[in-house]
Amino acid sequence: MALFSPLASGVLLVLAVVLGVLSLVAASYSWSALLSSRSRLDKIDTLEQELRRLRQDVKVLQSNLAGLQLQAAPAAGESEKERPVWQDFIDDYNSLAISMNVPKAEEACEAFLRAYGLSLLVCVNPAAQEDAGGRNGPKFSEVDQLPTSTLWAWPIPEQAGAYAIVPNPLIPYGANLHNKGGMKETFASNYEQGEYRSIQVRLPALFHQQDHHWKIEQPGVIRLK
Repeated sequence: MALFSPLASGVLLVLAVVLGVLSLVAASYSWSALLSSRSRLDKIDTLEQELRRLRQDVKVLQSNLAGLQLQAAPAAGESEKERPVWQDFIDDYNSLAISMNVPKAEEACEAFLRAYGLSLLVCVNPAAQEDAGGRNGPKFSEVDQLPTSTLWAWPIPEQAGAYAIVPNPLIPYGANLHNKGGMKETFASNYEQGEYRSIQVRLPALFHQQDHHWKIEQPGVIRLK
């Protein structure tokens, strides 16, 4: 006598097949999960290796940057040493000169003269005999009043008798000043004709003074507007 009826045997067979399939699916899922976990672990390990390499690269870059900064520091110091001794004076003068159209400009100039200990000059003869060699050039004399001066002279430190020369920015720059005031001999400029109200000094003229005798050593450069 059979233990199960044909129907029951069929049901059991189907259940066995289903359970087998489910077991295969479960095993496949477990294997896939295991592979996925291993893949993630491999990726994590790879990322950690990349991070270690990046940290090493950063250390190398930081070391190189420190070396460049050490090299740049002396270069900056050398640049500072090459800055002309009169540059601060010229920078302050140019800042003053662009403000001549404001109230109390003359008072600002007076304060500037006192701050820098300037001498005031005027050309008394644009074609005076300059030396025994017969060279002609303008003759300059010191004056006491700001409005009558055409040039300001700043004594260059530690250079006896040496002066940096700039124009009086209060005075409009015109043909008479250019041709008869000693300006064309003292400064190279962009003057053409007419009258200019704004002066900027690119390079000061350099004068030498001895016993109140003023001599042009090197002309300067100005720009007029």
